[in-house]
Amino acid sequence: FNVGNIRGITTNISAYRSDYEGRKDDSIAFSLSIPVGDSKWSGLDVQTNNGKTSPMLSYTDSSDYNNLWRLRAGASQSGYANVDGYYQRRSQYAEINSNASYQQDHYVSLSSTLRGGFTATRHGAAIHNSGATLNTARVMVNTNGIGDVPLNDGKSRTNNFGIAVIPDIVSYNSFDTRVDVDAMSESIEPAKAISTATLTEGAIGYQTFGMAKGEKMMGIIRLADGTYPPFGAEVINGDGVSVSMIMEGGQGWLAGVNPQELLSVVWSGKKQCQIAIPPTIVRRSTAALLPCK
Repeated sequence: FNVGNIRGITTNISAYRSDYEGRKDDSIAFSLSIPVGDSKWSGLDVQTNNGKTSPMLSYTDSSDYNNLWRLRAGASQSGYANVDGYYQRRSQYAEINSNASYQQDHYVSLSSTLRGGFTATRHGAAIHNSGATLNTARVMVNTNGIGDVPLNDGKSRTNNFGIAVIPDIVSYNSFDTRVDVDAMSESIEPAKAISTATLTEGAIGYQTFGMAKGEKMMGIIRLADGTYPPFGAEVINGDGVSVSMIMEGGQGWLAGVNPQELLSVVWSGKKQCQIAIPPTIVRRSTAALLPCK
């Protein structure tokens, strides 16, 4: 229910009585959860058993998919202080779950679990987190040897060899493998940002994303006869990744290029000529002249 501007308040109350061989037990439980931000909640849990009450205040934060935690504090029915907490960390390599609890004058408890996986195919290998069984589908992603590329809202990230695995995919459902363009380094330029596939149970899918890594610059591509390549011609690097599309007057915004790199200009379905990036790249509004030979 809602109260004023606070939406999504939840509450629950339950009561029971048991009667066994003349012994009666009465219990009442009450819980209240109030949202205090984006995926953040404050809560109150109160349990009464035969006149003894144990209140617990809690705070839960699940706003970061890769870092979830909860902290509770209160008192037991015997009047002892109680504190407990939970933390879950999802990283590129594993999922870590940690629990801690304390009761005054009685005990301290700590526990932690580590769960991950390793997938290897003819395309490459990667360590990854995994919270499901061996029969769960997964997707291996290849980013053309470029590492540190975030995928699917940070659920995975490519290693130094440009390989990553997105685990725990629901079988027989359409799944989008996405490059987190907004969270990616400005020096990386993807040829595409999304790819869709449907996997069977236990399958290992494979998706490739052409990537170029380097600097950005404005250039004017001019042919040997003084004319310009046609509008819409593409500039591709040695890996076949498009780094620019040529506009009117041979102008093009080149992204993911490196000093002295040779690039091919393509139109009519074939490579027509090559341009060389200058030894020094200066990001400026004035375009650099790039002869196409």
